[in-house]
Amino acid sequence: MEAKFWLFDKRTDSTAVPSDPATKVTIVLKEGSDLDYPVFKISNKNILKANYMQWEGNYYFITGRRFINNEYFEISCEIDVLGTYRTDIMSSTQYVLRSTVSPDYTLIDSMYPTKAQPTIHSQTLTTLGANNTGHYVLITISGNGVVYYAMNQSEFNGFLSQIYGTPQEDWYDNIPQLGGSIVRSVLNVTDYIIGCKWVPFNKASGGSDVVHLGYWTSNSAVTVYNATTPLKYASVPFTLYPTTGATKAFMNCSAYHTVQISIPGCGTVPVDYAKFKGNNSGTAVINVDVLGSVTATIKNSDGDVLALVSGSLGQDVPVSSNSMSVTGIAALGGGVGTAIGGVAKFAAGDYAGALEDIGEGAAGIASGAMASIPDVVTKGSVGSYYYEVNHLTVDVLEEVYDISPQAPTQQGYPCMKLLTLDTAGFYMIKNPQVAFGEDTQVKAKIENFMRVGFYVE
Repeated sequence: MEAKFWLFDKRTDSTAVPSDPATKVTIVLKEGSDLDYPVFKISNKNILKANYMQWEGNYYFITGRRFINNEYFEISCEIDVLGTYRTDIMSSTQYVLRSTVSPDYTLIDSMYPTKAQPTIHSQTLTTLGANNTGHYVLITISGNGVVYYAMNQSEFNGFLSQIYGTPQEDWYDNIPQLGGSIVRSVLNVTDYIIGCKWVPFNKASGGSDVVHLGYWTSNSAVTVYNATTPLKYASVPFTLYPTTGATKAFMNCSAYHTVQISIPGCGTVPVDYAKFKGNNSGTAVINVDVLGSVTATIKNSDGDVLALVSGSLGQDVPVSSNSMSVTGIAALGGGVGTAIGGVAKFAAGDYAGALEDIGEGAAGIASGAMASIPDVVTKGSVGSYYYEVNHLTVDVLEEVYDISPQAPTQQGYPCMKLLTLDTAGFYMIKNPQVAFGEDTQVKAKIENFMRVGFYVE
């Protein structure tokens, strides 16, 4: 009998067979040998270094050598079931659990453990141009309807002087039909003030008119806003942290990759990274109306709305009984003029000083203001409103979990589908269907290789 011999570097869990020319040698099968584990007698010592052979169509690993005498030695072999049945294996169709062929990267892969500590990525996208000077928006009602008047600090001080100072007293007292105190209790012009906001942005352009409070008008014209025109508008594009290749597709979802976008006035908005559909870019569209109310829409690159939030950057300013919880403002008279300086301090963030000045003119206004002004500690400290209005930025914070180093050629990736095993690569099979093999022992060995994973080569 003749057999072919090779020195062949092959892993045992592979269907690979030699393609190089073989050394042909005459052999004798030892009597009583198991054909799956045969022993051969050989007289040709030139193949002593061979480790792989083919005999009668079967491939064998050479597992041992034994000297008999000067003329003969024996070689012990074990059948290579994957090499021998290579053609049958590659033409079979199996349900593949894991593979380097046609993997499904969206399936969660528990084979590679997730690292305990995430990587944090942060970026600041833009500022909204806010400042601590800001301006005031007074909302009134009169024969002209509801009107939004915008005033800088000087204009606002002048307005307050007319409302609460001597010019206002003269206006009341010059009505001959009624005494000034009675007029003040019946025709209090501050009743026409619906509200007042301080907004942390420079005053925008608009119309111009004097302030109308019922039948009363101010001495000087100020800016008039159109309530439907945004005070600020920003379309802010952003790019998220890129993942490394398609092999991490399933990790682009919560909780492996989380995204938080901070919108001024609205807080932090969580967004599922998976909703970016593999394209790690999007846009935050921000509108700030004339009262400092904020609405923000977060969209992916396809324009799909991922989040819609709202909030406010405007701060209530207590200038009338309609905008704070006090009574009897009309009875305060000229003494309230002291509060004008306090309002100026409010704009600068000096809330304690503002309350002190206001309190000197009228304890009622002070108590109402105390209930309305934000509770802050130190002007300019991190966390105070004064600090935050100077740091109004759109920020993105990402928490990205990673997996342990991957070894796809040894373990593949989730596949979970029926495949014909005719493409080179790693395969792990569920419930192998083996309809070939000369005996049950051979079939069992093939099935075992398929279950734990093998290579088609």
